[in-house]
Amino acid sequence: MYFQTACSKPLLGDDGPGDDAQLPSGRSKSDVLSRLAPPSAWETPSERMRETPHDFDYVIVFPMPSAPNIDDEEREFQKQHAVDKSGYKKLLLDRIVDESTKTRLQTELDKCESLAHLRANTIQMFCSFFESLFASHGAGQAKASKLFAFTCAKRKHLFLCVSLGDVVAESLAVHGEYGVQLEAKSLHKLGIEHPEPKASVPAYVNFEFFQKREGLVRKYERPGSVESAVLRRVDRIRLMYDKITDYLDFDGFEQLGLVAEAYPVHDSAIVETLRSKWVNRSLLSVQWSRSQAGLPTLEGNGLGNQGDHGREGQQGKPMDIIRDYFGEKIAFYFLFLEKLATAEITLA
Repeated sequence: MYFQTACSKPLLGDDGPGDDAQLPSGRSKSDVLSRLAPPSAWETPSERMRETPHDFDYVIVFPMPSAPNIDDEEREFQKQHAVDKSGYKKLLLDRIVDESTKTRLQTELDKCESLAHLRANTIQMFCSFFESLFASHGAGQAKASKLFAFTCAKRKHLFLCVSLGDVVAESLAVHGEYGVQLEAKSLHKLGIEHPEPKASVPAYVNFEFFQKREGLVRKYERPGSVESAVLRRVDRIRLMYDKITDYLDFDGFEQLGLVAEAYPVHDSAIVETLRSKWVNRSLLSVQWSRSQAGLPTLEGNGLGNQGDHGREGQQGKPMDIIRDYFGEKIAFYFLFLEKLATAEITLA
């Protein structure tokens, strides 16, 4: 059960852009945001994000309740959605997917009489969701999961950065029957003999905690670290998004403008690796030259087959890197385009 934090106490006030605008509970904005704000050692959010590029998996952007032109925005909001202030609460509750949560919030939601209240309650709802999620699945290690919030320079938007710790992510994977790949050596541990073990591709199974303890499932290197994990960043993002949409209508909040944007955080090191070694005109020239000379084209745009399952750090086959970073569907798409391009070069 999520939303254990009372949503009747909005995260941000609605009486102007000042940092100390008072909330209905008597607390100030700075008090409420203290558990989310960056430590004073970090001068700016951008510096914080540069120093810890792998800390956050997902960013949700909310319009600020205290935006400078909030009155004009409210008139446009009422016109666009054909609603007056009396219908704000229903508008918000209709975006709650889980019926038990919706029933409880019908009595817990205090103020919902303006667009500022709508925005403040939306922010509080998402923050409460994540805090409860971390506490419910963290098994005492919820601190490994993180929330970090900051406002843009013009104070028009609040950025909520979310990271799932391994314990929370693995717990969600167990509850969601999420598929993970077996380790190649696990076949021997399970007493399974394969006539051509090097040619086999380990199967995917629903994740269970004992599989990790006994080394039965494949682990992935963390970018920029010597540590490894069963779940990749793309897995954590999927699990988090699936859990959010079990309780909240993400698209509905975006359609109302209560969520401005939501997107996964890129890892610049991996993106640069792909850009320099895969999306590379010189490699395409090599492919063309080899085809003109009657030589076979290089697999994977010349990056080669390195390491088990195409991995040796981040130097494996580009399709494996794309799969582990963007997910299987995107990897299949680019694999199709690569094979198609290779065939066309050969024909030409």
